[in-house]
Amino acid sequence: MDRHSSGPILALDVGDRRIGLAQWDERQGVREAGVLRRRSLPADLARLAHLVRERGIRRLLVGLPRNLNQSEGPQAERTRRFAEALEQALGLPLVLWDEYETSVRATEELGLAGRPLSPRERGRVDARAAALLLERYLAAGAPERGL
Repeated sequence: MDRHSSGPILALDVGDRRIGLAQWDERQGVREAGVLRRRSLPADLARLAHLVRERGIRRLLVGLPRNLNQSEGPQAERTRRFAEALEQALGLPLVLWDEYETSVRATEELGLAGRPLSPRERGRVDARAAALLLERYLAAGAPERGL
């Protein structure tokens, strides 16, 4: 399978307060796709289901927060639970992918490092982090390998 036949991909940078979004499709490549403010699991799943239908998404990519030594902490467990619920609700292929330092890099790329961020800036960082995650996934050739 090549990435062109896999259809549009939606990447999610899942946090406790926001979900950063990025999308890949053959026509436009990787692009930031905004941020969803977390409400409740049912509300978040419904909003994502609407977005997926509207955009014709065929695959989901969820960033998995790991520590430097590849161990997983409480945030990784919360992310895994969210990903399971998302996969069950939407019935689409879902891949968990290491998101190590995507938020740090996104903050630096946006020129926002070294100071407290406003809620709007945090959302920009989350969307950029999702785009970085998606770029890593595609660079690894993951769609071609069926991941």
